[in-house]
This record gives sequence, structure tokens and C-alpha cells, in this order.
Amino acid sequence: MNPDTLIIAYLHSPKERIWGVLRSQDVSGLWLEGIDLHSFDDWARQVARKEETGMGLSLVFYPMLRVEKLMVDRSMPGQPCLADSFHSIVGLRVEAYLGLEEPPAAG
Repeated sequence: MNPDTLIIAYLHSPKERIWGVLRSQDVSGLWLEGIDLHSFDDWARQVARKEETGMGLSLVFYPMLRVEKLMVDRSMPGQPCLADSFHSIVGLRVEAYLGLEEPPAAG
């Protein structure tokens, strides 16, 4: 997986699911800027309300010993991905919100 890919990390000891942006990965672990999957909808609604305080994404290192699996946040037939859910709630693509895509050229 490449840096800046939207992923869901399944972790163990303790069991967690984290949604976010893969920042880097090597044999020792991965840096993920994200949020617990259980808090995703609350975070998206907070962004939609333009609240400055509250929850946000955290940049965290997870050692490879904790990583059970990584999944790319990608839509499937009949099941939107979390990035699509963010767009539905906020009205903005999560990639644009996080600065992962270039703004359209003026002109």
C-alpha cells in the first residue's frame, strides 16, 4: 500500500479498528493518521457542523505485532466505503478535507 491511502486497520491486543490515512509503513509497523471506527460518524458530523473543538484524527504508530490486517477503504456494490459516507454527511470529499488531492486548477 502506498502512503496517503485511506485504509481500515484491524488491530489486536487490544482489539481495535482504525480508519484513516496510511502515512508510512515498514517492517516495524505503520503510521496511521486516523480515528477509531466507532467514532467515525460522530467525527464526520462534527466536521459537517464546522466545530473546531472535539474529536479529530490522531497520528499514531502501530507496531506490526498488533496489525491483524489492513483493508483499503473502497466501495463495494451496495456498500459505500467510509470515504463515501463522509462525503454524504459533510458534502465534501474526505481526500479534499485531509489535503490528499490537489485543488482544481483555476481558469
